[in-house]
Amino acid sequence: MANFLQDPTNWVALSFVIFAIGFVKFGWKAVTAKLDGRINEIRSELQQAERLKAEAQTMLADYQRRHAEAMQEAREIADRARQQADVMRQRAEAELQETMARREKQLQERLARIEAAAEAELRKATAELSLRAAEALIRKSMDAKAQGALVDKAIAALPGNLN
Repeated sequence: MANFLQDPTNWVALSFVIFAIGFVKFGWKAVTAKLDGRINEIRSELQQAERLKAEAQTMLADYQRRHAEAMQEAREIADRARQQADVMRQRAEAELQETMARREKQLQERLARIEAAAEAELRKATAELSLRAAEALIRKSMDAKAQGALVDKAIAALPGNLN
């Protein structure tokens, strides 16, 4: 046994066995408790990560649903805007047609009045010219005696023409 105690390898082996026995008796529970605690922490972190992943997927699905609804609403708004623009265009075209018809009628009425006024003025000028021509013709063709007889005849017919 003296040789046994002299060899350093034996001392290392003996120390290791004492350390292992002491570790198993006093430290094993502490190490396993620490490892179990760390395992539980990792499990809770994994559960939390799973829960967060599920929440993120729910939020993503909600966002995609909202996005789809917003796009549908945008399409509906654009469709309504197009329809309103068509209605406004049709109204504007109808108003333009109505305005054009009214202005054409006004121009036709104005043209008719101008034509009537021109015709009346032409008749007046024609009547005056005819009167002057007749007067000149009568003056040339009638002498003083014939003129007196014509005046007497007109005076005599005057009471019958007044009634």
